[in-house]
Amino acid sequence: MPSVWPLSITQGPPRNAEILLDTTCFSSAELDSLSNFDSDSDTDPDVNSHHPFFDLANPTSMPKKEIQNAETHAEVSRRKGLSNGALDTQARYHHPTLPPASFLTTLLQPDRFKEYIANEFPSITLNNQSLPMTTTNQEPLRKEVNATMANSLLNTVIPSTIATMDWIRYQVFPDTLLPVPFDDTCLDDVKECWNLSSQKFSNFPEATIEQTIQDWLNHLAHTLGVKHNLIQKKQPEELTADEEEVDGGSNHDDAEIGDGTYVGVESSTLDNGVEEAGFVVANAQDRSFSMVSYNKGPSGGYRLRKPDLILVNRNLRHLLKKRNLRPRWHHVEAILEVSSSAPRESMVRQILEKTSLMFEAQPFRRFAINLAIRGSRDKKLEYCFLLVDRSGVCITEWKQCTGYDGISLARIIFALSYAKPELVGIDTSMEIDLLSGNVTKIKVQDQEFHVVKHIHSSLVLFGRGTHVFLVQTEGGRFHILKDAWLLVDHGISEITVLSKIHDILEKDSSEDAKTHQSMHPRFIVGEEIGDSTKARRGRLTDTPPDRVHRRVVTGPVGDPLTSFRSREEFVQVLLDCVKCKSGVQYRK
Repeated sequence: MPSVWPLSITQGPPRNAEILLDTTCFSSAELDSLSNFDSDSDTDPDVNSHHPFFDLANPTSMPKKEIQNAETHAEVSRRKGLSNGALDTQARYHHPTLPPASFLTTLLQPDRFKEYIANEFPSITLNNQSLPMTTTNQEPLRKEVNATMANSLLNTVIPSTIATMDWIRYQVFPDTLLPVPFDDTCLDDVKECWNLSSQKFSNFPEATIEQTIQDWLNHLAHTLGVKHNLIQKKQPEELTADEEEVDGGSNHDDAEIGDGTYVGVESSTLDNGVEEAGFVVANAQDRSFSMVSYNKGPSGGYRLRKPDLILVNRNLRHLLKKRNLRPRWHHVEAILEVSSSAPRESMVRQILEKTSLMFEAQPFRRFAINLAIRGSRDKKLEYCFLLVDRSGVCITEWKQCTGYDGISLARIIFALSYAKPELVGIDTSMEIDLLSGNVTKIKVQDQEFHVVKHIHSSLVLFGRGTHVFLVQTEGGRFHILKDAWLLVDHGISEITVLSKIHDILEKDSSEDAKTHQSMHPRFIVGEEIGDSTKARRGRLTDTPPDRVHRRVVTGPVGDPLTSFRSREEFVQVLLDCVKCKSGVQYRK
């Protein structure tokens, strides 16, 4: 298993020259490496435009070192404004820039470009030696205009469907798909969790803040696990093997101080005889609610946002806390917003903004489960459940945490904590590295492809949600894999078109066919995954247009248009595009 260092940023701060050149775009890695990006508001009172560092009108009167510090400080402050949604009023005076050149075709000549490949694609195999994988395998162009456009779509009409508690019970988290059927009466004899006479949760924290809600949810989840016999005192053999692989082995006492194998709660309040030490059984997942991101948002997204609570793997949560590491959006499995008095609409809006970062960073995300909890013990405690996918939002009305609605909340917490990955929106046809959160392998039909680089990720939440990868086969060949959600009513499938072109060109032996074979995409394999956004909505009415999950692998591998090294190369690329369309021959 890879070491834990990929959890933090692997790319250091840009050099001064790169800061001065890169004036209109930023990357996720650059945001992560700037420690000043801690504000989640649109304005920052600490930024003073009259600070001497901002006075660059007469740089000749300043020492060279101060000039460099001033330029760096100004650029950091500018990017901080960009990350928080502020417009850069000085952008018109900057030279436009292009994303960093990426030469994917160097992989086709490994002998000539061995050093470049080792630095740019460290996850591939060269000379039968597998190099260590990094986590910064995705560095697309990040422009503020793109981020603003992506979030502006969330301010328009959002495709929403009003859901019900029955929909959650029978469609989202049915008993047949849970590790064990959920027992609606399991909390009746646990006075520390449920007041049977008043039919509502007991010992709910007085203040609805991150720390108290985190402890309360983990306490409730642990109690539900014990009551459903999902927690046992004996450590599973699979868990022991994983523990030795990560930490080089640890004894029982080490586990009990929180390395992720021991199941315990943060709260000091224990249920008499119910709260007990143990380990989650092998057929159930082990997730935990964490406030690790409420003060400093996860890294890896196109904007900086700070979820109040996130759902993460328990092993990972303890590792982050123990080693004081920052999580990535790749690790987030669900988002929870908590507040005592925030407007309902505001909480839903924040959830959607943060969910878009989950989809952008997680190619394996089929849909996202989110929860909003509002109120306090003295006031009316209520919650709202959201399921977000590429077609829209399924949202329940705000429900009181009493009676059957309170038991439905317990079912949701139980499922989020222990249900298998498919029920919380994970695409299991993609293999994911636990520590980095990156996709390492993707399965298409009966073929498996190793991910070399994640080269494109859509910033738009509702739509196709396209992700593009540079992949490698077991035989060492490189291809392009595209994963997207397509509208069903858009007619013929891309897989059908590409396979038809491929078959025609293969059968045609003429010279024109040989010419076109090098111009048209080379179809490798495609698959209709069989996942539909309509299917998970069940019997809900007023559903948005249906989208299906499709995956296609093609070739050849080419370099991005912005990787040209001279004006002549750029013009030649444009002429080749015209040639492909019209068949006219041009001289270089």
